Order: sequence, then structure tokens, then C-alpha cells
Amino acid sequence: ASVDAALATVLNGPPKELVAARSAIVWLGAQGTGLKIEQNSNTITAIDGVTLTLKAAQGAGSAPMTLTVAQDSSATKDNLAGFVTAYNTLRSTLDGLLKGGGEGGTAGPLASDSSLKSLRDRLAGMLRQEIGGLNMTALGFSIDRAGKLSLDGDKLTKALTNDATSLDSFLGKATQTVRTGLLGSLTTVTEQWTASTGGLLKKRQDAIATQQRGPDDRQTRLDALTALG
Repeated sequence: ASVDAALATVLNGPPKELVAARSAIVWLGAQGTGLKIEQNSNTITAIDGVTLTLKAAQGAGSAPMTLTVAQDSSATKDNLAGFVTAYNTLRSTLDGLLKGGGEGGTAGPLASDSSLKSLRDRLAGMLRQEIGGLNMTALGFSIDRAGKLSLDGDKLTKALTNDATSLDSFLGKATQTVRTGLLGSLTTVTEQWTASTGGLLKKRQDAIATQQRGPDDRQTRLDALTALG
């Protein structure tokens, strides 16, 4: 009974701190003289582009750990290959829509659409533009006469070896608030077509819907007049 009473007293009493919470600390360089990084989490994100998850404290007298940060060239090439495939798919689709019907061929459904042709040409022009003193050719990209994009992996690796930041500078970023480089330009142009409010595609859909309502409205009026007669 006395044990139960003692346990109840502990459980019902104020919480007792067993071990005080402490921030995670990492020294870049010698402890005490190097750069001190301190965060209230075991996941360190203070180093740009690097995430460290700490599993245990370093023991006294233990040798310092060495962290090597290097480029993942293989992943970079895979991501760019995906970009190349996506662009070529879009280009092929636009070419099909704009295909002329000469020499007995079947014309594409939007063969005479000047605005769509302008979009195709503008996208191709963006790939050829120079950004920050760089162009896609210097990074291993090329466009053939038919507008197909390709990537030379060896040339890309050489360019990144000479300047690791060149690709990031050229491609830039495309977020809601920041748009730079090639990605920023491509996003701005495509949104002019795809925006749900005010986009060119939305305007065309609205125009077609209006045209379709015209005959229906006329038929409704004719039916009403016939019924009166």
C-alpha cells in the first residue's frame, strides 16, 4: 500500500526533468576556434544545399569527421534528360497541330493559327538566347533544324567541371515570387497560355462557347415563334 501511495504521489505531482534539452552543435574546424553551427534540432540545415542528421554526440578524443560535398552529375544529367524529353514532346505536339497540308498531305487542325506558331517559335528562340554570358550550346545542348533538342552529357560534365554554377545561373528558377534564367522565361510565356484566368486557352474556350450558344439561342427563338404561330 505504501508503494502504491508513493507511486501515486509521483504520478500526480509536477513533471520532473530527467535530462535538460540542449541544442545540437557542430563545429566546422577545431572546437572552440572553428565556425560554430547551433540549431535546436538534430537535423542541421545551416549549410546551403546540405542536410546533416546527427545520430550521436562525438565522444571525447574522437577523431573529427570529414564531410565532402560534391556534385551528383548523374542525377543532374537525368533531370536535364527529362527536360529535353518534355520539350521535344511539346515541340512534336505543336508541329502536329501546325502541320501544313501541302502535296496531298493532311493539314493539322490549327495549321493556320498564327498565335500558336508564334508560341512555338518563341519557345525555340528562348532556348537559343544568351543568359549571363552563357548559352545552351556551351552547356552541351543543341537544337537541330527540325527544332529537336538534344544533350551531350560529356560536354555538360566538362562545362560543370570548369564552372559548377554555370548551369544554375543559366537555368535560374521559377517560383511564385522569383523568376530568373531560362526556367523563369519559359514559365512566364507558358502561363500566358495556360492561366485559368485571362490565359489565351481560356479566352479561346470562352469564345468557342459563345459561338456555340449563338445557333442554340437562334433555334430557341425560332421554336418559340413556331409555337406562337
